[in-house]
Amino acid sequence: MGNDNVKKGKLKAATEETFLKFKESFPGIIEMPMKNSISKIESLGIFVLISAAPLEVSGFCMTIGEDTFIFVNKNHVLGRQNFSLWHEVYHWFTESTGSVSIVNEQENSEIEYQADYFASLVLLDKNHLSEKLWEMGIRNSNNAKYISYDHIIKLQHYFQVSYSSMVRKIIEIYPNSNLSSRYALGIPARQDELIRKTLDLNLSVNLIQPSKNTYISRELFILLEKLHSENKISKSKVFSIMDFIEKELS
Repeated sequence: MGNDNVKKGKLKAATEETFLKFKESFPGIIEMPMKNSISKIESLGIFVLISAAPLEVSGFCMTIGEDTFIFVNKNHVLGRQNFSLWHEVYHWFTESTGSVSIVNEQENSEIEYQADYFASLVLLDKNHLSEKLWEMGIRNSNNAKYISYDHIIKLQHYFQVSYSSMVRKIIEIYPNSNLSSRYALGIPARQDELIRKTLDLNLSVNLIQPSKNTYISRELFILLEKLHSENKISKSKVFSIMDFIEKELS
């Protein structure tokens, strides 16, 4: 898609309209901060699966009949997983499911760019972020240059997002404050430093590390039981699926 700012502006405006429709369609889903993305998404009737995949894969959304499944990669840091979950909700809501979301694909795909922006609208409300920055003493573009690594780390934990997503949203609010250098702490080569700074702030490192935990919605087991009782799948098929899940969880 390149760096066409006019095109990106139009895509953002369209995505903001979609986000408003989403909030109207599902009142009560959006909260700030988003404390538990999985439970909120499951309340939409979506099955969530978090399991291993190659690092370049963020996730995918797939609808089979009346059932929708969202998969995200547990090899990504937890903050990124939260973002990927809502990225896939955009695909579900706009009925653009079926393809695998690849890391950094938003640069070449309009729909992936919109899905990323949708996720940022869900997790990082600008007004609420501005309020938190105000509480930290960052009250205008003149002193935004004083936003420190510690500020960003505290904010990313409050909003439950990745470090880079937090920097990106702050730059959206203060685009002329020369904050791009703050991205550096989020690169893999400085992971140990990010962990140390996080621990120095008495914060958990869970958000900035891969979760390594497989998660499968409880409702999926209920669905399997229902399909079997309706003779839509055989008992052997249920057992084979359960066996696969057991191996994933072990």
